[in-house]
Amino acid sequence: ADIDLKNVYCDGSSIRALLFKYNGNSYPYNISALINGTSYTIKSQPDENGYVYEYFNRGEILLSGSAVEIQFSTDEDSTDVINKNAIKIIEAENGLWTVSEDGHTLYTYNGNETDVVVPNFYNGNIITDVGGYYKIDGYENILYGNTDLTDISSINISEGIINIGHFAFYEISGITTASIPNSIEQIGAASFAYTSLADDIVIPENTKDIYAYAFRNSKIKSVKFNDSLEKIGNQAFLGCSDLSGEIVFPDTLYYLGEAAFYECVNISGGITIPGGVENVGNYAFYFCRSLNGGVVFEEGVSEIGDMAFLSSSGYMSSINEIQFPSTLRKIGCFAFQYCTKVTELNLPEGLEVISDGAFNHMTGVTNTVITIPSTVNLIGGDYNVSENTG
Repeated sequence: ADIDLKNVYCDGSSIRALLFKYNGNSYPYNISALINGTSYTIKSQPDENGYVYEYFNRGEILLSGSAVEIQFSTDEDSTDVINKNAIKIIEAENGLWTVSEDGHTLYTYNGNETDVVVPNFYNGNIITDVGGYYKIDGYENILYGNTDLTDISSINISEGIINIGHFAFYEISGITTASIPNSIEQIGAASFAYTSLADDIVIPENTKDIYAYAFRNSKIKSVKFNDSLEKIGNQAFLGCSDLSGEIVFPDTLYYLGEAAFYECVNISGGITIPGGVENVGNYAFYFCRSLNGGVVFEEGVSEIGDMAFLSSSGYMSSINEIQFPSTLRKIGCFAFQYCTKVTELNLPEGLEVISDGAFNHMTGVTNTVITIPSTVNLIGGDYNVSENTG
């Protein structure tokens, strides 16, 4: 259980490298691997992140097709047989990238092609990350320091790359397309922010985290989340005004940050918030005026943030139904302002706080009776107003 096999790399008919992560407390120094019937002693040690990079000579372990069977063993224990498809090594010529000291992260792109391929091998090393180069004055995108190239139009990230680092492609305005492989586990903060990325985005099957500002103010047209996504950071899709269609979250999601879909004015349909999202971030769907279905909060949701679904008098929301869970404890300030199409309002027992303006201007509600749950201890009076507003 401590070994997480990430990638197997091939070159023609030879297996040339493998990458795994050791998640245990004490790395055993007698690990061997049975790879397609060939026994091999693992010589490498984990780096500070737990990654083990193991390299083979050409022809040392042969590949038949793309399928690889691996079983890791020590003197005391062994894993189950792991089946993995080998990925083709994609290399780049020396000097084309600035690389980290350990050789596994690509920083500045030094070439002059506008269609950039991010390789999974460079200078003989496995590449796991692109972007995230930290300077004294902050993170920089992959063009930092490249005076020979002013723009990039497309990005093709090779299979095998694990992390798109923070600010990797930030503010490269010419980027309109990006190929993001299934191996990506993390889409870093502001990585595609303020680009012209206009794709229909499919979040890769292994991606767990979309960090803050990741696609902010880009031109993406749709987004499809995988079935294992866990976190969507603050402002991840803020200002994506071309983003349309329905947003469907997986049951695995447990963090939905502040202003995650702020002013995504063209997303439509309904929204179901999974029960693992205990707190829906403030402004999460602020001014998403085209939402025209129901909003369902599954059991487990405890707090709905301030202005989470707020709209305005000029662009009233088309949300037509709200279903609250029994686990709900707080509805934030102006959370459903101008949701004028909602006709029925039922508050669950267990609710404790109804904040200022929570249902402001919900003129479509036709209940003859609204029952305030016995558990409510505060109605209004908690809005954070600066002291000089009068």
